[in-house]
Amino acid sequence: ARLLFRFDYGFIDQALVDGFGWAARRIARFKRWLDDVVVDGFLVDGVGLVSQSLGAGVRLVQTGFAQFYLLVVAFGLSLLLVWALRVFG
Repeated sequence: ARLLFRFDYGFIDQALVDGFGWAARRIARFKRWLDDVVVDGFLVDGVGLVSQSLGAGVRLVQTGFAQFYLLVVAFGLSLLLVWALRVFG
């Protein structure tokens, strides 16, 4: 009976059960770090920061004056025309 107890406690409980528990905790810590730092930190917060920055930049050029918007369109079309003439002309 002592031999079976030592096998059960020493090998099954300590090596297998505790070993798998240790490995599962390490994997869970890595997964949590990956989720906190990479997914939440870089992807979610990074995309939000880029959106806010672009929105702030666009807000500066939104004047509400149709003449300004027409000027921007004319400037863009002239750049497109210059590019087309250089590439295809």
